[in-house]
Amino acid sequence: MKESCITPPGSDAGRRRRTGSWPLASALGPGRRGQGEIVIIVRKRSPGAAGVACLTLVLGMASGCGLSRFIAPESVEVTDMTVTSPSFMDTHALPARYVCAAHGGLGRTPPLRWSGVAPGSTAAFAIVVDTPDASAGAQVNWVIVNIDGHTRELVEDARPATAVEAANTSGGTAYAAPCPRRGDRNRYRFTVYALSEQVRLGRGAPLRKALAAIAERTVARGRITATFEAAG
Repeated sequence: MKESCITPPGSDAGRRRRTGSWPLASALGPGRRGQGEIVIIVRKRSPGAAGVACLTLVLGMASGCGLSRFIAPESVEVTDMTVTSPSFMDTHALPARYVCAAHGGLGRTPPLRWSGVAPGSTAAFAIVVDTPDASAGAQVNWVIVNIDGHTRELVEDARPATAVEAANTSGGTAYAAPCPRRGDRNRYRFTVYALSEQVRLGRGAPLRKALAAIAERTVARGRITATFEAAG
């Protein structure tokens, strides 16, 4: 099977439609511009296995095709989920209370709801929040795994008892609230992943390890995106 090193340009929706790819984030360390994207790709494995896909977590390095890959051990069918929030609409502005104190916010995680998961198919959920177009380089703001598989909603600033927070781009384990430079307008993507089993990770687990574990176990995914513009 031939694979391309290039993710087609355009919106996230366009990428899903044409390639099945779902960018998680674009950098694993602070200030790394030009590092490409970490992408979960849903790939058809062979002409005789139509509709069957495997998950690949791809880190596209600046050299283009120099890729570090984490591939799921067996084929899975990945379905789409619907993710919403009672606090904002998809592609609309993120309320200020969910951004950093420098912009008058409280630094809290927004409430999220999701649906479209087949009963009994999910042992746990993971959420990844990333900023793909930050001026200092793309950032992963938050990674949380092992949310109970029966959960369909997180209230504002919730940290479920069973959940584990992994490291973000800056190395911290807390939610790194959106904090764009003055005059910048950034996107913030809240992606929910349904997992076939819980992830064996401890608090503060390395970002690469956490994202690879999510990729290996994903059976469904959905996303809501918000924007925030910092006054100049």
